Amino acid sequence: MQKIEPENEALVQKPFPWSELLLYIVGGLGVFTLASAGVGALGLDFGQWPILLIVFCNTAFLGGSAWYLGVLRKVTTWDEIGIFPIRWNWKWLWIALGVSLALMPLRGLVGLLVSYLVEGGLQSLQNRADLLFGAGASFNWLDFGVRLVGVGIIVPISEELYFRGMLHRLFRPSLKFWPRVLLSSAIFALAHFDSAGVMVSSFIMAVVIAIAYERSNSLWLPIAIHATTNSIAVLLIYASMAVQNSPLMDALGMGTVLPVA
Repeated sequence: MQKIEPENEALVQKPFPWSELLLYIVGGLGVFTLASAGVGALGLDFGQWPILLIVFCNTAFLGGSAWYLGVLRKVTTWDEIGIFPIRWNWKWLWIALGVSLALMPLRGLVGLLVSYLVEGGLQSLQNRADLLFGAGASFNWLDFGVRLVGVGIIVPISEELYFRGMLHRLFRPSLKFWPRVLLSSAIFALAHFDSAGVMVSSFIMAVVIAIAYERSNSLWLPIAIHATTNSIAVLLIYASMAVQNSPLMDALGMGTVLPVA
């Protein structure tokens, strides 16, 4: 991976871009949050509509903001963001897989600990899982395919365009390496405000991804890490569903137990 050029650090002299940051937060994350709340208010609990609408909002208002707040306004380019032309190294697939597998146990343990300490339980994690995968969901191939593509691939691309390609890049002229890594990671974490455990877990992943963005000078390595992490999570969740709802588990009396209200 390409190392950070020392001269880039010497160029840190511009004032902090407060107005641009506010525009990006309101016009990207703020609009997405409102749209997602609207989806939740619809109370859709059937079929693929909830997850399809969430993925659409994520793509339109987070990933899309890289275009309508950045490229369209000519304050940045796809090349500066690091998305086009594609800068890719096939070794990054192995790096993404290794980083994801290494971080998942740590992030999982930290997330559970924080959830218990701050919230007194795992209800916020359950609410998030219900929104993404459906309450009391059981395995089927259509659900699995939709979420693998949506949560595992499309959402990581969209979020990396926004959080690294837009926000982190915005901080480069005015903040040194670690301040901009920590600030962009904190914003990414706060975007997961519905669960304290997920916030802390997301911050850990965001720090690693921001460093990867800096080192590679390409958005594709962060996308690879994010997509691999999300895809492994989807695979594990649906593998668990498939096992719990297998005929063998039912025969042993160990099938899925639906929660009692």
